[in-house]
Amino acid sequence: MSLSPHNSPLVTEEFVFESNRFPLAVKQLFGKGSPGRHQHEHFHEIVLIVSGSAKHIYGEKSYKLQPQELLISEPGMYHNYEECEFDYYNLLVDFNKLKLPLFDLPHTAGFQKLFVLSPRSHCNKKGKAVRNFLNAGEFAKAIELLKKMHDFQSRRENGYQWAMVSLFQAFMLLICQGDRQVSEQNQIQPTEIGELVGWLTKHCEKDWTVQRMCQASRKSRPTLFREFKKFYGVSPMQFLTNQRMRKACALLTESAMSMEAIATACGFESGTYFSTIFKKNMNITPLRYRKNAQNSSGALPDFNL
Repeated sequence: MSLSPHNSPLVTEEFVFESNRFPLAVKQLFGKGSPGRHQHEHFHEIVLIVSGSAKHIYGEKSYKLQPQELLISEPGMYHNYEECEFDYYNLLVDFNKLKLPLFDLPHTAGFQKLFVLSPRSHCNKKGKAVRNFLNAGEFAKAIELLKKMHDFQSRRENGYQWAMVSLFQAFMLLICQGDRQVSEQNQIQPTEIGELVGWLTKHCEKDWTVQRMCQASRKSRPTLFREFKKFYGVSPMQFLTNQRMRKACALLTESAMSMEAIATACGFESGTYFSTIFKKNMNITPLRYRKNAQNSSGALPDFNL
């Protein structure tokens, strides 16, 4: 049974994705009021404010939304709008059901800031919420893409789902790789951590030390550890180890490389040391992991990006 956000705190996928359960939808919400306090079942909500303003209550934070602002609501996170006098586009997507490969997009600073740092900053009582604004050019392009998606969705002609996915990819590229232009009152944003995370995931084989991480992110050691713990739940070095383990699992599954070669490719000084760290983190030896992977789907462990 579909549940409406007006009579339940849970907005279900059945209510949102009405057309053949296609897990991507766009809504033009112009001159609408608040749907009330609610959460989303398994999908993300990407909101672009077109005009006007509203008070947004999300997690532990509340603030006035402004035109050209982009906000992301995660599944299971309650939020609400009050004092609504605004127009906005609402893009709803279930990434798991859409099964659209993101490839290296999550490694970009933009993706990290939008989909990791910003939502998690709203859950913390201390510190300012991380907010996101499009510049004038990005805003115009984003509106154009969302309008086209909405038009295809409204007509529902053959091929409209393919067209919507193509436009969604362009939209994601725009918001994740654009040059964020931030209003003056929102200057305090840990974008340097997002940049560092991108480097750690893409170049985990490099000789990263805490000192080098501090230099790359322009953070002091205490601030670096505090923000990694706050946004990713682990220390910077454990985050790096997780990325090396993820890469090692991929190479063990998808290649015939020797332990020494994999160790070098993942940033370990020797095959012996690699095997020790791998067993400590994965509770299995690399050789046993490779043998098991040959008899399974070889899915990678779900480490933090």
